[in-house]
Amino acid sequence: MHILYLADASSPHSYRWIKYFSETPGINITWCSFSKNTMPELDGVKYKVLSKSNPLKLLQSIRYISSKSPDIIHAHYLGWNGLMSLFFPKAKIVLTAWGSDIVFNKKNFIYKFFIKKMIKKANAITCDAYHLKDTLLDLGSKKDKIKIIMFGIDEDLFFSKREPF
Repeated sequence: MHILYLADASSPHSYRWIKYFSETPGINITWCSFSKNTMPELDGVKYKVLSKSNPLKLLQSIRYISSKSPDIIHAHYLGWNGLMSLFFPKAKIVLTAWGSDIVFNKKNFIYKFFIKKMIKKANAITCDAYHLKDTLLDLGSKKDKIKIIMFGIDEDLFFSKREPF
């Protein structure tokens, strides 16, 4: 199986997702980003910087992704990454909403139009909060498409000296 991630290459959140699946046997990963990779390299992960600086560069980015024939496209953030997922009708689409992408932009008519298109096309949507799930439902997502995945805390590294309430 081939998963292509459209995710910010300077984000530890994207990195954790991609690292997890890159260590899963039988999964090939391509990581595409509109930003330079500032995260540690991952064995076996192909990395590509995409460009949206002009229509020709954007078309080249779409062609590159298409040439990879991914089984799944996982777009983190429903901005440019989510928008790119609309160009690939054969791949299964997973969207991960980060919060500001759907909470702050839902009043913008044009942005809301594209978010609704992304949500409708997605096979699955992840988020990390119940209020984001509610926002996705308000934007037209079906309840069974949304999965809440909490990031959590490593209690061996972070612990409180305070007494619980």
